[in-house]
Amino acid sequence: MADHKRYAVVGTGARASMYIEALAGPYPGEIVAWCEPNGVRMSFYEEALRVAGRRSPARYRPEQFDDLLARERPDIVIVTSPDHTHPAYAAAALGAGCGVIMEKPVATTPDGARLLADAARAASGELVVTFNYRYAARNRELRRVIAEGTIGAVTSVHFE
Repeated sequence: MADHKRYAVVGTGARASMYIEALAGPYPGEIVAWCEPNGVRMSFYEEALRVAGRRSPARYRPEQFDDLLARERPDIVIVTSPDHTHPAYAAAALGAGCGVIMEKPVATTPDGARLLADAARAASGELVVTFNYRYAARNRELRRVIAEGTIGAVTSVHFE
């Protein structure tokens, strides 16, 4: 199949769920690897893939990311790890010729932004920054509560 892509998912926390669920469905691609320090999270998503008739991806820890890129040769790396790790993973993936899909923020420091900008300029792969996290269930619910006035007039918000 021409559209069949090989994906690696870096970080299997809540942000990863929408990507994993999509790839567990009839989408013409497969997750070939996880990069995650938490085995319980990987097992949780592996069960979802199993139920969907998909195979379990190879498991890698964060310090093995370069090995993941070399061995699994993903077409696209989905970066949903903690924000401060985004530039390093994305730059390494771009340097390996992969496309990258990542949630914002792209960087949390000026050095991280420079690293990613330099990698993106030199890369053959595409860097796509998404804003999908705003649609997470808890964020939609918080918006509803605010819009309905349930908690009164909101004058300040701090969201991390």
